[in-house]
This record gives sequence, C-alpha cells and structure tokens, in this order.
Amino acid sequence: RPAEVDPPLHRRFIEAKLTERLSATTVRLLILEISGLFCDLVEQGHAAHNPVRLLPRSTRRLIRPAHDPRTTPFVERLEDVRRIFLALEEPINIAYAIGALAGLRTGEVLGLKWGHVDLAARRIHVREAVSGPLKDDESRVVPILDSLHPILMAWKLKTGGFGAVVPTM
Repeated sequence: RPAEVDPPLHRRFIEAKLTERLSATTVRLLILEISGLFCDLVEQGHAAHNPVRLLPRSTRRLIRPAHDPRTTPFVERLEDVRRIFLALEEPINIAYAIGALAGLRTGEVLGLKWGHVDLAARRIHVREAVSGPLKDDESRVVPILDSLHPILMAWKLKTGGFGAVVPTM
C-alpha cells in the first residue's frame, strides 16, 4: 500500500538492487520511476506524499550518477561535429550528422524515412521513432541547416532516397 512505502523501504530496495549488481545509474532510474508513480498517486489522492522526496542524503549518495557532468567532454564547435562525422563510417556518420545538426534523438534518426525529408523546402518532419511513437507523442518540423543539406543530398543520391534514411545496422 502507498502509505507503507517509506524512505527505509526505499533504502532496502536500493541496497538489494545494488547487491544484484545493477549499476547505481540503473537503480537511480528505477527510483525515478517510483517517484513518478508516487507523483500520480499523490495527485489522485491515493497517497499523502511522495516518499522518494524524503530520501536522506546518505541514501541518495548510493545512486548518484556514475559520471560528473562538469568533466564529461562534449562537442563544443561546429568543426568538432565535422571532425567526428568524417571519422565515422557510413551510415553511422549520417545518423550522427542528423542528430547533431537537426537535433533529432537517436530513435528519431533511426526511424526517419525519406518521405519525411523535404530537401527542397529544407525541412524534416519528425513523425516517429524507430521503436514507435515519439517521446512526447507530437510530431514536429525541424529545419535542415546549410551544414546538413549537402550531406543529405549526397546520401539521397547514394541510397536512392526510399525507405529509411539510415538503414538498419
């Protein structure tokens, strides 16, 4: 029952999952799912509060992210995108370019079909992801930037421009 779930129960759950050799990041995601469930339960009046929000710092430390975002390298400049693109093999480089230059998520890139790419109007209509509907369930139109346009033009000529933009790997 929701009222029986408290921080000590969460701590035992976290310790059990870590003992099962799940990564701290994975356990953190599980706790975030539980927190989301409790947000709904509180909203619906089935729970008085979200016990995940009451977790003490000592418990939260057990599931902190494995990486430090302050020291994680990231792509800073457009020339870095070009360098990475040139270092990758086809079709991974094409997928990377679409993600980096059009802002599509990985699943959206892999689910993209040529019928949704309008090179003349310089638009991509993002309608689906490889595993089904979009993350937010709403399609959107994104521009094809000048840096991405020649890549897609050449790729369309090379692949014939039918079916998936990035073939299954």
